[in-house]
Amino acid sequence: MILATLVNREQGTGYVAASLLWAGSGLSLAYLVTIAASVRVTPTHVLVDNPYVRHVIPRRLVEGVGAQEHRTPHLLLDGSPAVRLVVLVRHLPRGRDMGLPSERQARLIMRMIAEVPGRDCSGEPRRRLRIGNLVLAVLTGIGWLAAPAYLLAHLRR
Repeated sequence: MILATLVNREQGTGYVAASLLWAGSGLSLAYLVTIAASVRVTPTHVLVDNPYVRHVIPRRLVEGVGAQEHRTPHLLLDGSPAVRLVVLVRHLPRGRDMGLPSERQARLIMRMIAEVPGRDCSGEPRRRLRIGNLVLAVLTGIGWLAAPAYLLAHLRR
């Protein structure tokens, strides 16, 4: 209803567009901090999608889940650096020590790997940027700052 009132004003379209841009920025931010992270298991690889980086790891390299040397849960690999598991951090209860993944979460990841029939796969872990999410993050930041700046500048008149 407020948006309909603003449309009838002089320059009302700008107010509506800025309000929608700000709301859209909030939605994209919610996506980036929640469902942009995932772990998938295929017969040959474990795919760890963190919000800005995708890790493709051959299953034979996975040793477990832990956080001994890190503040956040990591997938421990044989002969390669550990891979951060953002998906586990997002679902820890409030007030829980972020440095220690629960036993249940660690067992869940390892059970996923055990339940999917595996095939031999050679190779090393690969890492690639998730360009779409990086662009979305930049546009979200721009929208998050530009929309309120436009609204504040035009509401003072």
